[in-house]
Amino acid sequence: MSIFNSIEYDDIIYRHRQSSDLLWSLKTWHHPLFDNKEQSIKSKQLINKNTQILSIITPVHYKILPRNSEQIKSDVLNSLALKYTIETLNNETNTYEQAKTIIQEMSHRLNLRSARFLAFIFAKIFNQVYENIYIERNSIDYIYHLYCLKPINSSTTIPSSPITISSTLFAILNTFSRSSSSSSINSDRNLLPSPLITKHYITSPRIIYLPTHRSYMDFIILTYLCFEYNIPLPCIAAAQDFLGLGLLSNLLRHCGAFFIRRSFRTDLLYWTIFDEYVKTHVIHGDYPLEFFIEGARSRTLKTLLPVRQGMLKSCLECYFHRQIDNLILIPISINYEKVLEDNLHANELLGIPKPKESKSGLFKSIQILKKSFGTMIVKFSQPIHIHDAYELFKKRQENKPNSRCDTFDRCIPRGIQPRSICQQDGFNEFEQNFLNELSYRIVNEQQCLTIIYPITVTAFSFLNSSVVMPKNRSISMEQLFIDKNTLFIENTSVLEDFSTHYQIFWPSNNDKNNLKQRLLSIYSDVFELTGNNHLKLKMTGDRLVDAALIMKMIMYRNTCLHLLAKPAYILLACQVNSQ
Repeated sequence: MSIFNSIEYDDIIYRHRQSSDLLWSLKTWHHPLFDNKEQSIKSKQLINKNTQILSIITPVHYKILPRNSEQIKSDVLNSLALKYTIETLNNETNTYEQAKTIIQEMSHRLNLRSARFLAFIFAKIFNQVYENIYIERNSIDYIYHLYCLKPINSSTTIPSSPITISSTLFAILNTFSRSSSSSSINSDRNLLPSPLITKHYITSPRIIYLPTHRSYMDFIILTYLCFEYNIPLPCIAAAQDFLGLGLLSNLLRHCGAFFIRRSFRTDLLYWTIFDEYVKTHVIHGDYPLEFFIEGARSRTLKTLLPVRQGMLKSCLECYFHRQIDNLILIPISINYEKVLEDNLHANELLGIPKPKESKSGLFKSIQILKKSFGTMIVKFSQPIHIHDAYELFKKRQENKPNSRCDTFDRCIPRGIQPRSICQQDGFNEFEQNFLNELSYRIVNEQQCLTIIYPITVTAFSFLNSSVVMPKNRSISMEQLFIDKNTLFIENTSVLEDFSTHYQIFWPSNNDKNNLKQRLLSIYSDVFELTGNNHLKLKMTGDRLVDAALIMKMIMYRNTCLHLLAKPAYILLACQVNSQ
């Protein structure tokens, strides 16, 4: 456990309030590898005539400009897998037209002009509703440097990569050049290292962002941060429900959102188009991908299980087919002091139907701009390199007693399977086990980045005896500090031996008045002050309103229940044994 230290974070709200949002949205934005229209200065220096000639005989190749939306759609429609599926469905003409309609409705139209407009609008919104948005500085720097074209130090130990077509071709060219021109090689031995050893690839990394999903803001915040820090903008998987938002859905599409159905496993044509659409992004590396492994917003603020593996499965299949040499997964935890839709979540948990995404609902939500939602903290996990994770998984399986670890336990080995066939269940047992372990590792990484806010401690204090509380129950500030120290701070804390990775966001100097005012201002619809300076829930006597209030407390308490899971298991076992 550690106390949140703002020195280690960038506060983008503070920085934006010192400058013009309009000028910021119109800033010069350079892609680390290439710009939207022309290659950046650093790329130009590398891709001049002499460098291009040298690259023919050196194990280095340079990434071309990203494809636009029309090129991506064309590649999907002309893919072997889609052609095979259309032939299988026995109605080529109508099916092909249907496929064009599906891809047209699904695809994004990412462009920087729309991203600038979105950045300007949400800079205004964020400045209004949030006091601070803290971003881990070191993590952002690391992600940025994944894209930078820096010479790889040959003395650095780099893990070997799987053999790909490009690496094989470079190895052949390398061998040919050595046999034909040994003198030139002797003059500069570093020109022709084997790509199978040194991995000198100048190409955009295949990065997938995997944030938690608690609010609609999750769709926006990562694109906003990427624009802020000159990191390539991601393509975001969004539900088709958002198409009802009219102009906003169109803006989201032009900022990288692609819209998919919530369920389509039985629709072979739609599945094939979706699968190829995801794979073409991963293989070509035009843009990073962003999707929510939980599949939907968590109304309870707990992780939704079981996780949705479909999109991750499509990405991994590119690696198993050796179409890419690595895949980088970055779990992200987006921590809200107050969730934007906590009222809606509480009502839905009580059985009130979710309102449909619509233009009228969007206009009604503008009233939230008058409220304060406290602090947002975005934390990034250490990247998971699929190549390293898969090799480690294979070694662990091989070392198990009575292990039947045969990664090629199939009629046709994975590397030479026909790619024209779209297989929804194409993983063998070994690969599926790896996918399952990877999925829950992602969830665990997200949970390790949890931030404990004062509302979590307050919810524990109110709910520690019974969910059905007396109407006049109140909590003193002293009791809140005692509960905070007991659960999260002191050396004798409950969680000391079980969970040490979380951080707690608490007012500086443990100022009780500061804490009291913060809770009353941010959660003015939840708490009120009694005559003896205690906090009390705003019970109205209306059963539905009071139930929604209790449900909110349960939701905010749930944000750290995973930290209490291990001690709870032990206490449960002790209780059973005592009985």
